[in-house]
Amino acid sequence: MPWRAMRGGGIAVTAYQPHEPAWRRWLHPLRASLTPRALAERLPELLGCATKRSPALIAPTALLLGAVGVMFLGYQFLEPASTSGWFFGNSKEATDRGVEVRLLPDSRGRAVAQSRRRSGPPVKPREVPFISQWVAEEQSGKNNCLPAAAAMVIASYGGKVGLHDAVLTIRDGKNDARNSLLDFDESTWEVLLRRFDMVQEEVNDIVSLRDQLDEGHPVIMLVDNRQFMRSENGREVPYPPGRGFEGPHFVVVTRYDLNGAGEIEKLYINDSLAVKQAEGKRLVADPDTGTNFPVTIEAFLRAVTRAKPPWHGLAVFPK
Repeated sequence: MPWRAMRGGGIAVTAYQPHEPAWRRWLHPLRASLTPRALAERLPELLGCATKRSPALIAPTALLLGAVGVMFLGYQFLEPASTSGWFFGNSKEATDRGVEVRLLPDSRGRAVAQSRRRSGPPVKPREVPFISQWVAEEQSGKNNCLPAAAAMVIASYGGKVGLHDAVLTIRDGKNDARNSLLDFDESTWEVLLRRFDMVQEEVNDIVSLRDQLDEGHPVIMLVDNRQFMRSENGREVPYPPGRGFEGPHFVVVTRYDLNGAGEIEKLYINDSLAVKQAEGKRLVADPDTGTNFPVTIEAFLRAVTRAKPPWHGLAVFPK
């Protein structure tokens, strides 16, 4: 089911992937150091230390190391491939996918694979029109960030769809103050895609994100938008802090910039919730800020890894 109902932090959100089990998350920081080679190199040292201190510790130490080895192997072979995009030195898997891997620390100190296509230059980024979810008369976004994101992506391929049409299709004819991020399911989502002859592909790491953007496919991503909200020129962008703006949110990633080393340093998003202040305290949609809003790679990584669940998105494009 594309956007499966999940709950986190007391807020109902939706996601494409099941949440990673806690025991695998706990093992993430260990995985880089618990390679077979590292274990083999440390085994004599550990056993020697145990022998010096107490010969009686040799057997328990060996059993402990054996258990850790079993845990490592279980993590390697039992973890579903679709739930992890972190390449801890596994360059063969990335090479088989036609990707050159660079390992960089992300906001949690883990390795982040930055990909680079081997077969020619990236496709020119697609122009994604801005579609606002903001209803000025009600001063509300009505939790319509996913329908707005879908409408923007479909419109970028020439599909004639507005926010209201996308909302009614995904929400099965409903659009009112009781909207939530959960009142749609797989069948209604697929109705929208089939109408425009679109398909979807999962995006769950920086490699798949960059690959899709290189193919000219905008990507719908779940983010914790607090990570890129900021003050610029005396105003808060892309929207003010506070209830109704902060939390789980869907945006469209449209393109990226590289630094001199060929690594992503900035990404750009279309944010359907972008607003600015008009007369008095009234807020209105802000297409200028909401179109290709720049986000540093550091802020973006925080936004996608701190979303609940993390790293969940879809590339939607024609068959």
